[in-house]
Amino acid sequence: GQKVFSAGTRHAEGLELMWGAHVSYAVRAARECYLLPPNTDLLSATLAKLGAISFHGLRMARVVPGEQVAVIGLGPIGQLAARFYTIAGCQVVAVDRLSSRVEVARRAGVNAQVAPGALRETVLPHFPKGVDVVVDSTGAARVLDEAVGLLREGPWGTDLPTSARFIVQGSYPSHITLHYQKAFLRET
Repeated sequence: GQKVFSAGTRHAEGLELMWGAHVSYAVRAARECYLLPPNTDLLSATLAKLGAISFHGLRMARVVPGEQVAVIGLGPIGQLAARFYTIAGCQVVAVDRLSSRVEVARRAGVNAQVAPGALRETVLPHFPKGVDVVVDSTGAARVLDEAVGLLREGPWGTDLPTSARFIVQGSYPSHITLHYQKAFLRET
């Protein structure tokens, strides 16, 4: 009868579970469940996993305050990522093609822009030399090469504290490919 959070189930005949799948009933070990306060709204609690994904990306990027970040795609994971990077003190521009998603991010205090065309046209006016981190949460493989092109190119032969980082937080339907030279020149 206790309210808990867990990610998916261990048993779902015929389903490829990845991170849990959508199921009505889940079977998990008690150690894989997190006790929630009794007054927790269960609908709100369902965002915990999406928040964990966004926060994991922030941790993996190892950002420092002041770094420039582009968040591409403002579905739930992108929305949360844009907020986390903003709270971490980064200079953020978040983009999506849907104005409704951009408005949600803006209401949360995120610098969000509609990207009607090329990402470069939307992001580079804010960061002309490119960004330190790109977070792709679109799940659209066709966006990846363009997104990598938003990263800054550092001067060769220097000891930069960190290289440009590309954080993949979208789920893609199949194989993805990246333009090698774009990633290589940015030491991604």
